[in-house]
Amino acid sequence: MDIDLWNVRLHSFEKAFQELNDKITRKATGENQEKDIVNNLNLTLELGWQLMHYYLEEKGFVFKANPEDTFRQAELAGIIDFGQELTGMFANPNLHSGKTSLKELKTLIKDDVLPLLEKLNLFFADSGDIDGLGLFDAN
Repeated sequence: MDIDLWNVRLHSFEKAFQELNDKITRKATGENQEKDIVNNLNLTLELGWQLMHYYLEEKGFVFKANPEDTFRQAELAGIIDFGQELTGMFANPNLHSGKTSLKELKTLIKDDVLPLLEKLNLFFADSGDIDGLGLFDAN
């Protein structure tokens, strides 16, 4: 694993997560806020599963690259214990349909999504000494 690539991906996920958190906690402004929140949510989810996939690949796991298989594999391997909940976020129509009110969307994300993404973020942060885990090739 290339530590520079890992750090870029990790930083991108952390930034997207923080932006989503900020958008959920501040007062609504502008007519496109709901669309902006959904786009930021989708970006954060996408970056999260891709970062986990990259992590698992470096640990020797080989499987189809998609969110469901990635989080399922991470949970089966005992790496995380909330893979099924993360996978459920991708299929939740209330998060992605654009038919949920802004207030309901913010509540749903605040109560159900942010805690899971925070756990994922903490997992990656705790893996900060990732080269100590033997994931990076010594060059």
